Amino acid sequence: MTETPDNLPWRSIPQMLRSVAQEHPDNPCVSFKRGGGYLSFTYSEFYTRVLMTTRGLRKAGINPGDKVAIFSENRAGWAIADMGILAAKAVSVPIYTTSTAKQAAYIIHH
Repeated sequence: MTETPDNLPWRSIPQMLRSVAQEHPDNPCVSFKRGGGYLSFTYSEFYTRVLMTTRGLRKAGINPGDKVAIFSENRAGWAIADMGILAAKAVSVPIYTTSTAKQAAYIIHH
């Protein structure tokens, strides 16, 4: 297990997100373009979506240490999925949307 400096209150990125969501729930966390403008998730909204993703992964049978592929372009949903996977103590395996079928298959099988 990796040791963390004594002055850090968290041991993982999901713990850090939880802490920030509790301390600054109404602050903007992620902004993204939708239609002709921008929308934002607050830290509370973002963290809630991460928790829902984590619960869904666990219900689907994902266990700590399992690998979960994300095949998506860069978007807010990618960040939510990645954080949900980490919160489930699983491993994120990103696959670029520009990857060929052969490249994606290689990543999935290795």
